Amino acid sequence: MDQCTFEGLVNEVTGWWSQDVPDWIRFMDSDRLRYLDNVSEKRKWLRKAKVENLRKAIQERVDAIVEAWEIEDDLLINVLMATFPEDLKAYKNKLTSAQRQMALHLQTVQRILSSASAFRLEQ
Repeated sequence: MDQCTFEGLVNEVTGWWSQDVPDWIRFMDSDRLRYLDNVSEKRKWLRKAKVENLRKAIQERVDAIVEAWEIEDDLLINVLMATFPEDLKAYKNKLTSAQRQMALHLQTVQRILSSASAFRLEQ
């Protein structure tokens, strides 16, 4: 599967409103997966697309925090920082061990940014 087709699959996964549908139905519904030769190939590419979709969702939240930090909007920083752990909890069951480790690092960064924000307010 080429990069363009994979990106299309990731976008398709993003558009799926229900995650309760079995993968075999996704294999038949997806224009990009339907024509792959065997089920193991379909499963491999669907798994990769789901992981990439999750990575993008978390990255969007991190980017929003960084953007708020750059424009020095303390209220927005506080709101985003307060909701970020809740966002991670929503994805908790879908994260691999490496992604969970990254989430712990991000929470550490969150505490550092909160401290820096409080320090900036004191000055």
